[in-house]
Amino acid sequence: MAEKKLDRQMLLTLVLGLAALVLAGVITYYQFGALKDARAAVAEERQKLARVQAHLRDLEQAKEQAAQLEQRLELLESMLPAAPDEDRLIAVMRDYADNSGMELQQVRFKERVAREGYHEMPVEITFEGRYNELLYLLTDLQAGQRALRIEELKVGKGRQDLPELKADIIASAFYASQ
Repeated sequence: MAEKKLDRQMLLTLVLGLAALVLAGVITYYQFGALKDARAAVAEERQKLARVQAHLRDLEQAKEQAAQLEQRLELLESMLPAAPDEDRLIAVMRDYADNSGMELQQVRFKERVAREGYHEMPVEITFEGRYNELLYLLTDLQAGQRALRIEELKVGKGRQDLPELKADIIASAFYASQ
């Protein structure tokens, strides 16, 4: 009888041991699954963090550029006056001519063209001078106080023949729509 009791205890111990082992295996399996899920969640959060950090860097760069962009906007707005101001445009052309050594001969305004947000004011301008003076004049026109698009440049001989030349410029000046 003692042996039967011992066999039962051993069997019970063995069954309990096996059950504990199976339970430990199941728990370990689920723990590894949970660990795998946690690692995937961490990787996903790291990716989100990297995206947010990149976005933050972009925002910081935009903030740094904001002051520069505001200055550029002010400059561009000053180049696009609120009114046609033909007299001021003629005065600017005279200044450019004087600065470059060219002589302003004629300014003719053509029919204006309305665009979205601005008006285009075609103008024909005639200058006389030397070749190198024309180059200075073109530089001033390009980097000038007023937005100006040169559409055509015709160069011919001037009234006094060579080295004088005549430059006929067809351009468009711009002003903001009211």
